[in-house]
Amino acid sequence: MLYLGHFVFDPFDEEQRMGYFNLLVAAEDVEKAKESFRRRLLHLRESSGLFTGHIKLYLDGIVELPQPPEEALLTNYKTFHGEAPPSIYNILPEQNRAGCAAYPVIPDKSMVPCPKLKPFISFA
Repeated sequence: MLYLGHFVFDPFDEEQRMGYFNLLVAAEDVEKAKESFRRRLLHLRESSGLFTGHIKLYLDGIVELPQPPEEALLTNYKTFHGEAPPSIYNILPEQNRAGCAAYPVIPDKSMVPCPKLKPFISFA
């Protein structure tokens, strides 16, 4: 089975920020998936700059998939009311994983001039 875990995190030190991320793993059952999520988070804490300082991570939910879906599957839909808060975004942060490829489409705002993001699809 494939398990997609959705997490929410917030530091409880002087930083006023929060974030969301997903972990994906193939495992025998949901408990083994949770063990794998925990191991990966501990590894990322030790080997990257993602989870520094005092921080709480919450498992928000897990999606179980018997196999990769043939049709696209929508998960973790989130919407903001008003302006979206400032954020940091990275599609595949601080992980050199063999066989993984990232295809970012959000423009790098550090580029001058910054390319404009074009809609993937529009509904009227």
